[in-house]
Amino acid sequence: MSLLVLIPARNEGSNIGPLVRSARKHLSPDVLVVVNPSCDHTVQEAIEAAAEVIENKADLNIGGSLLEGYAYALQHGFDYVLQLDAGGSHQVSDAIDLWEFAQSKPEAAVVIGSRLMSKSRFRQRWQRRVLTYTAAYLGWAACGQGPNDFTSGLRVYSSKVLAQLVKPPFQERGHSFNWACAVYLAQQRFTLAWSPMSYSATSTSASYRSLWECFLAVVTAVDRGRAS
Repeated sequence: MSLLVLIPARNEGSNIGPLVRSARKHLSPDVLVVVNPSCDHTVQEAIEAAAEVIENKADLNIGGSLLEGYAYALQHGFDYVLQLDAGGSHQVSDAIDLWEFAQSKPEAAVVIGSRLMSKSRFRQRWQRRVLTYTAAYLGWAACGQGPNDFTSGLRVYSSKVLAQLVKPPFQERGHSFNWACAVYLAQQRFTLAWSPMSYSATSTSASYRSLWECFLAVVTAVDRGRAS
C-alpha cells in the first residue's frame, strides 16, 4: 500500500526540515509539502529534506492547501494520504501509530487522531479545548457519528474518498476544513474511525475564529444532510 505524507506549511522554516526527514524515515519516502506564501526559508528547507514541494503564490488557506495535496495523491495513484501538521502539534510517533491503526481498518474512509480518547495526553489552552469539545458535539449532531475529535488534523484518508472532497458539492476551505471533511464523509455514509493521539498546542491565535467558523459550517452540514 502506497502512502503519501501531506504537510501543509507556512513560515515553518525552522521545523519543516527535521519533520520531513523523520516522516521519510519512519512513515513513507513520499512526502509532499504544500507551502502557502511564506517570508522565510520553508520551501528551501523542504526541498533540501527531499520532499516534493508545491509553492502557492496566493494564500489558499489550510483547506485549499490540503485539497491540492489530495489532488496530487489522486493524480499519482497513492492508496492513502496521511496529513501532518508542520508546526509541531503532531508527533511523528503518533502518526506511526495512526498509520498502523489505519491499515487494520480497511473499511474506514478516514482514521482520525483523537485528543479526546482516554489514553490521549491532551495539552491545550482552554480556548482550544472549548473548540475541540464543542466541535465534537456539533459533529455528532450533524452526522450521527461520535462524539469524537472532528477537528484533529492528524488523519489518514483512503484514496477512495479523496475524490469526494476535491469536487463539488464539497466547498469548505477555511479553518473548519478538517471538521467539515469528516462530517461530510459521514453524511455520505462513509465510515469514520478514531485512534488516540497526543497533542501540544503551539498557538491559540485562531481559536475564536475557528469556533465561529465551526458554528457556521455545522449549519451548512445539517442542511446538506437534510437535502441528501
